Amino acid sequence: VGLWMASMLYPIVLEDHGVNASDEYFLMLQWAAIEPVAIVIIMFLMGQSWATRRSFIAYLAVSAAVGAVLAAIFIDSGLLWVHITQILLRLVAVCPYELFYIYAAELLPTSHRNQGVSFGNSITKFMAVIVPLVFIPVYRLNHAAPYLIVAFTTTAAAGIMFMVAPDV
Repeated sequence: VGLWMASMLYPIVLEDHGVNASDEYFLMLQWAAIEPVAIVIIMFLMGQSWATRRSFIAYLAVSAAVGAVLAAIFIDSGLLWVHITQILLRLVAVCPYELFYIYAAELLPTSHRNQGVSFGNSITKFMAVIVPLVFIPVYRLNHAAPYLIVAFTTTAAAGIMFMVAPDV
């Protein structure tokens, strides 16, 4: 939810800060370029022996919630702070999503893994349709509210994941 919400909400935030189309494109390129950094972080974390995959997903999800709260705090603080917090949110929102694919490969047999990953991808596509319908009106009412909703849902998902998922 955080990843899709940030993807469709950030251009609206930039427009609200008076950014023209060419500058918006440049800022969005910087924002999108952070994803390879997230993949490098995941590759580094996978080599560490001090924590399990389940705890990594929980830690990263809580980090995403912290990023969402920071984005909510700085949403009206000027373009520089908005851009920095949006990049941070993008970085920490991508990490749990990428790590889940590795976790699913280690946890489930091939037949179940394929069904589970396909189902998960279907849900993300469905959410990509639903989230703009919910978050754009909420953003228009209160600029910080979508980020706080993401912080709550991400923390809840991390808690559920940490409590019920087996350790690998």
